[in-house]
Amino acid sequence: MTEQVYYHQARQPEHAADALRGAHRTDVCVVGAGFAGLSCTLSLLQEGVRDVTLIDRDHAAFGASGRNGGFVFGGYSLGEEALVRQLGADQARSLYQLTLDGMALIKSRIDTLEIDCQANQAGILWANWFDDDRLLEQKQDFMSRHFDVQWRSISAADLRDQLHSDRYHGGLIEDQAIHFHPYRYAAALLAEIRRLGGQVFEHTPMLSLKRPQAGPQVICDQGHIDAQRVVLCGGGYQPRSSCPPVSTAVMPISTYVMTTEPLGDRIHSLMKQPWAVYDTRFAFDYYRPLADTRLLWGGRIEAFGASTESVEQKLRRDLLKVFPQLESVRTECVWSGQMGYSRHQMPQIGPLDEQVWYAQGFGGHGVSTSNIGGDLVARALSNNDQRWQLFRPFGLSNTFGIAGRIAAQCQYWSLQSRDLIRERIR
Repeated sequence: MTEQVYYHQARQPEHAADALRGAHRTDVCVVGAGFAGLSCTLSLLQEGVRDVTLIDRDHAAFGASGRNGGFVFGGYSLGEEALVRQLGADQARSLYQLTLDGMALIKSRIDTLEIDCQANQAGILWANWFDDDRLLEQKQDFMSRHFDVQWRSISAADLRDQLHSDRYHGGLIEDQAIHFHPYRYAAALLAEIRRLGGQVFEHTPMLSLKRPQAGPQVICDQGHIDAQRVVLCGGGYQPRSSCPPVSTAVMPISTYVMTTEPLGDRIHSLMKQPWAVYDTRFAFDYYRPLADTRLLWGGRIEAFGASTESVEQKLRRDLLKVFPQLESVRTECVWSGQMGYSRHQMPQIGPLDEQVWYAQGFGGHGVSTSNIGGDLVARALSNNDQRWQLFRPFGLSNTFGIAGRIAAQCQYWSLQSRDLIRERIR
């Protein structure tokens, strides 16, 4: 089986942008046309910055932004408890609120631009893998006390009536969250950028960033861009040599997704409510029903990736643990994506200096955070908005290349083993 990204089937080749050739000049150059770069570019244009250029090494939303699970919900990869422990209740609450602002921004853009991205308003379910009600009770109370966020509980019996699997022991529902087709959403942002006059170049990798006295110069494979300001949003797909202080501060971590064949009415035999679902393990599964009755299934984290055949085998084993009734169902699409992770598990948003900014490190919880992260940088550049300063405690720190990825893989295996031990004890 060859890799095939289900979402990318929605791509319209006639809407592709040309590659940059020769010299180009702009006010702001945004590097990376994932959610952060698209959001930053669109917000800059909407705030009146007229001369904005967006480039991508492949095509817009080629990377994590066009390969993710499509979950739009609050929070960061660094869990809420750790956020409060590290920063205190007030600052943690302000940071969490930004992720809710990101959800609101996405919903507003879907409505305003009338984006057909198959947005599903059913909510997102955090399903309890372990037979321990205290886990849900403590989480529900914590979110209410510290963040004024109300997650609705569902009992084990009621959940089994709605989600036809014996694997779970109740759950919590984030009713304000949505799930959607991320590539359709990204394509609509790109179309609006073009409508507003933004310049877009695809298949234009940034090789390096030079700093002559006249201002930053983005060196590409077939030309260069002279800019007054540059915003780096490359995430897990940027070469480590492109701008080392920024590009070495994230490590690419692979995760995997597949889709089944269309299930038709069989999808209702799995779930009465079209929730997006993830579970309470560290190494959790995540899945959701698609508009064409397929089931999208994702999970696993690996620092060095795996073959498509291996990915399918692993994901199918995980799927059948939850829904053994799908044993005869075919897999149609399987793909991987590289998330950009920081060592502290939080986004990195801010200025390298007055001329170069960055927004990256959204891996693991990135749809809402990347959208609001790009918007924060745009508003800092256009209106001197200072909300980006909330991320100052989480700056750039080297991830140490291969050594860092080996360490991350070992940590994942350790936490995965902890999940298995906890499951067996209960």
